[in-house]
Amino acid sequence: MNDGSGTGIGDGVTPSAFKANIRSIVNTVRSVNPAAEFILAGTTLPNPETFFLDQQPYYFEALRELASEMPGVAAADMTGVHAELLKTKSFGDMTGNNVNHPNDFLSRWHAQFVFGMLADRAVGA
Repeated sequence: MNDGSGTGIGDGVTPSAFKANIRSIVNTVRSVNPAAEFILAGTTLPNPETFFLDQQPYYFEALRELASEMPGVAAADMTGVHAELLKTKSFGDMTGNNVNHPNDFLSRWHAQFVFGMLADRAVGA
């Protein structure tokens, strides 16, 4: 979320730089624990009425690409989930600060989505 924020359109970290940063983090962890697995969660969306909305909508594609390129990496599309929720629920109903921090409702969606991914993997294993 914070990487994508800027004081003007285009000021946030580009999706390609974001992808490189996340790849570096995964590789750093794996240099210590080669067996480490990751679920990379796409960011939720910031309030479009603030200057925080910039690059965040484009980050999930970078995470999806990493998941397809790196074994043991999965991507959780919380960006898409949040976008769907925003079709029927107001932004203020899902945030703790009306800017970018999820409240308990949206945090539960995170937990349920990731748990569903883990459950699907356990069933498919």
